[in-house]
Amino acid sequence: VGDGTDCVLKQSTDGGKTYYVIGGTAGKETDILKFNFSNPNTIYAGVIISYDNGETWSKSDVKVMAVSPFDGNVVYGIKNSRAARSFDEGRTGEEYSEAFGGATQMTADLFEEGTVYCTMYPSRIVKVYKNGLCDYISKETSNFENPNELYIWAFAQDPRNGKPLICGGIDNALMRKSGGIYESYDGGKNWRQGKGMPSTRDIW
Repeated sequence: VGDGTDCVLKQSTDGGKTYYVIGGTAGKETDILKFNFSNPNTIYAGVIISYDNGETWSKSDVKVMAVSPFDGNVVYGIKNSRAARSFDEGRTGEEYSEAFGGATQMTADLFEEGTVYCTMYPSRIVKVYKNGLCDYISKETSNFENPNELYIWAFAQDPRNGKPLICGGIDNALMRKSGGIYESYDGGKNWRQGKGMPSTRDIW
């Protein structure tokens, strides 16, 4: 619960009827919340991690933004404007890419182990490979339909096939109308704009 930079985690043990604050989580960037599927006692919560199912919390060496779908002990984030990763549940981390700035979200590729996608405001995706090399998907490098309406905040990959990608966003600086959903069926080279979305078409 919070605004992304000043949050607190709450837990319910009665199916959502009541909630209580989890100690040690107040005032932290806990906007990302994921379990380690390889070790369910470990909970990733952005800049903090619990290794004992939420009883105590430790500061992560890397702000966790994505968990590898191949190994739950491997996590990814941003450190010093570079992609960073940890192979030991966030205890120690390393920077491994060139500097490209911050990221609004990070998504681990479901088919290429070690590859992650970083979305950057206002309209760029950085694909970071296992060896640290980067590909940039943007209005300048890819073919977007109606690129002037493109804002990128969120990103997803089809779990059945690695080529179909979708993205969308919001202009939360100048509050201009978003183009809504954009779809690619060739790994990000060409994008079509989804039609028919009503209202402001903001994608978070």
